[in-house]
Amino acid sequence: MLWPVGFILKFIATILDAVLWIYFWVLIARVVISWIRTDTFHPLIRMVYQITEPVLAPVRRVIPPMGGLDLSVLIVSVFIYLVRSEMVPILFMWAQSFLR
Repeated sequence: MLWPVGFILKFIATILDAVLWIYFWVLIARVVISWIRTDTFHPLIRMVYQITEPVLAPVRRVIPPMGGLDLSVLIVSVFIYLVRSEMVPILFMWAQSFLR
């Protein structure tokens, strides 16, 4: 009777996992871009900054850069890792319980 809920939860878990995985790699791209001298007006580079800045800016307000070292990317990456390793498997298990 509740099997549609199981499929919806499984779909949400799969999408959440994929979005977080892609966002993690966009963060890595931002780090690499910050290390090399690039054209900041290139559309791809602007897109990377536009995607990551709304998440990194609030973290930067709470934990400002220390001595030129910006820890916001590290903190967001750890958060993504924790969500992917803890929350997504719980959603998958919860979905499986509805599908039985």
